Amino acid sequence: MVKQRKHEDYIQMRRVMFIHASLRLRNLKNKLENKMEGIGLKRTPMGIVLDALEQQEESIGKLTEYISKVKE
Repeated sequence: MVKQRKHEDYIQMRRVMFIHASLRLRNLKNKLENKMEGIGLKRTPMGIVLDALEQQEESIGKLTEYISKVKE
C-alpha cells in the first residue's frame, strides 16, 4: 500500500514537471517569436493581414483624394 502511494506521488510529480516545462517552453518560444517579429525577421499571419489592410487604406485615401481634386 505504501509502495503504491509512493508510485502515485512519483507519477503526479512527473506530470507537474512536464506541465511546468511545457508552459515555460511555450512562453520562451512566444518571447523569441515576438523579438523576431519586432526586428522584422518573421511575419505572422496577423501581421500580413494588418499590412494588407494598411496598404488598402492608403490606396483608398489616395483614391478619395484624387476624386476630390477631379471634382474641383
